[in-house]
Amino acid sequence: MKHPLTRFDTAQPQVGCSLLGPQKTLHGLAPLRFGYMTILLAVMLQWGVMPVQANPWSDAKIRAQSNGLVVDGEAIRQDAHDHAHVPLRSVFRYPHQSVVVTTGASNLAFHERAQQPGALGLIPGVSNLWDWQPQESQDSADLEIFESNKRLGLIRAFTLHPIPQRKPDFLGSYRLGHYPKPQSSPNADHYQPPPGLVRVTPANRSQRISDHFRLEQFLCKQSGGWPKYVAVQPALLRKLDALVRALQDRGIDLATLTVMSGYRTPYYNRAIGNVAFSRHIYGDAADIFVDRNGDGRMDDLNGDGRSNIADAKWLAAVVASLDDDEVTPGGLGTYKSNSAHGPFVHIDTRGKAARWGP
Repeated sequence: MKHPLTRFDTAQPQVGCSLLGPQKTLHGLAPLRFGYMTILLAVMLQWGVMPVQANPWSDAKIRAQSNGLVVDGEAIRQDAHDHAHVPLRSVFRYPHQSVVVTTGASNLAFHERAQQPGALGLIPGVSNLWDWQPQESQDSADLEIFESNKRLGLIRAFTLHPIPQRKPDFLGSYRLGHYPKPQSSPNADHYQPPPGLVRVTPANRSQRISDHFRLEQFLCKQSGGWPKYVAVQPALLRKLDALVRALQDRGIDLATLTVMSGYRTPYYNRAIGNVAFSRHIYGDAADIFVDRNGDGRMDDLNGDGRSNIADAKWLAAVVASLDDDEVTPGGLGTYKSNSAHGPFVHIDTRGKAARWGP
């Protein structure tokens, strides 16, 4: 489905959108009119009329400059193996949260692609800081960033649906189960329940969530109808994309990895007998293997003519070689074949290194 396109240009005066409706710009600036609506929202938050929940996933630092995008300190460059590929990074926000984009050049243009245009404008008093707030009713919206008609990249903002507090076992009709109470430890922040879940429907299930992965690859395997919900942490997406690039650099021709298991609801995680604090319930773990021929099993990566644990170890060695400055440290495990599956590798971004497996 094609969505309407709204253009905002940093180089010349535009008619911009604000939180309170259209607003003509002055000398090329399009400041958001926060006004009474923002004051009312602040008062409601202060007095507890609306629930306040921290969202560490919404703090993506996005900088648009003439030679590309920088997201969370990572320079987003054109894919060396696919020049037609448009770099994409996802951010995750509550309906009332905005996305801030810093511009490092004056000749950039923003194109918002969404079912309904949102609000985009310069933050008052700052010359290069743009505030983008997609429409609250949408599951996602895109902000394309151009320089002289060259597309530098795409920011995809997904709406998070907070886990209900009164009836946390369900989100709508989708059964979640209960998250275990975080234990007191130096790494306790990594064991907090996700700030929210992304709604997945038949219409958006194949939507790209990163350069090499789609929403549906991370869905929990539990039975049930639509909509479903999923948690995928940005740090995991960065690590998986970095792994695909590392494999391509080693001559492995692939567009993605097979995700055997991504997100698991606490309900499903308990039903299959897994440990209570599995990283899968936090949205920062994936069980993966390389399957270029589509036979559902790990490819022969080490060239010995077989698919076995040696290939899982080969893949794990590539994961271990990733630069710690580029990816978040975490668990790395290898698993042998059994009657249900072939060999695979578990990776996560728990914040500290952990190793296991034969």
